[in-house]
Amino acid sequence: LAPRIREVLRENIENTNWRVRKFVIDALPAVTKALGEFDASLLNKYLACFSDAIWDVRVASAEVVVKLRDAWKIDWVFKNVLDWLEPKSLDARWCVRWARVKAYEAALDGSMKGEVIAKSVAVIVRAIDSEKVPNIKILVGELLAVAAGVADDGLVKDTIR
Repeated sequence: LAPRIREVLRENIENTNWRVRKFVIDALPAVTKALGEFDASLLNKYLACFSDAIWDVRVASAEVVVKLRDAWKIDWVFKNVLDWLEPKSLDARWCVRWARVKAYEAALDGSMKGEVIAKSVAVIVRAIDSEKVPNIKILVGELLAVAAGVADDGLVKDTIR
């Protein structure tokens, strides 16, 4: 049964109906956790959804990061999702850059280790420097405030300021 479930996920995450793609993305954390693995093929197809032509699919890709963090732990999310998204700060499409910022926002959590938050902050600060779209620049600034809220005082003093 597990191989068939994986195949259904792989097929439907690329479905021509955007609502099906969004549903699969929303189900990924729970289903892959129950299966015990998040295989590379499915991960690559999920990551491609950050650049989907449909806004709701990109939003779902970013928002599901919270559930992925809860199902697979923050280290997995950084290694497999956020590190892949980091170069997307240079993507010419503002909507892809927006999804990237929202994914980082979803991943931030008070239980994160200082060095993980510091890495996030470094990425966020680079995003502010390179961003041209005012609304995304504001979103990145808000994300920096969220990072400051979950970081310890030393990190805020040394890195965020």
